[in-house]
Amino acid sequence: PPEPEAEPTLWDRIVDGASTLASHNLLGSAVKGLFPDMWSGAEKALKEFDIGEPVDTGPSWYEQMTDPLYSAPDAAQEAHGGGGCTYAKIEGRCSLTDLGDHPVMTFTGTVDGKAVELPGNSVRDAFAFQPFGLGTNIPCTLEFETQGTCTPCMFSVGECGKAAWDAFRAHSK
Repeated sequence: PPEPEAEPTLWDRIVDGASTLASHNLLGSAVKGLFPDMWSGAEKALKEFDIGEPVDTGPSWYEQMTDPLYSAPDAAQEAHGGGGCTYAKIEGRCSLTDLGDHPVMTFTGTVDGKAVELPGNSVRDAFAFQPFGLGTNIPCTLEFETQGTCTPCMFSVGECGKAAWDAFRAHSK
């Protein structure tokens, strides 16, 4: 008969918990978003320390930054996925409306000649909102894909909520 699966050790739970905790708070999300390669390097270091042998997850952020032959993926394609995309960029203002574990913003601007207020959008780039506080209002763009296979609806500093998706669906391409 197969042996029963061993319970995770205290160390296993600490490593998993630290990674989960760090990625679920504002600072961890900001570091992961701004420095994904460094985040992955820290995760790699924890795994190597945990199992006591090297883990190959590709070049570290330091190796990528210092190796003149390293060619990073195209940042725009990596961020948007797919390729060959063009966007209608709609200038407006984004205001922080909730500072919980996952900050929320409201976009105000003009879409297809109509003044709109689109609440309930998640913040991806918390560092853009300086000073960081409820009501902080910054210039931003609402971006609707017009061609290609990329993220159809997004903000320069966040992700679209329901109201923004509804505006995207109604938008004339």
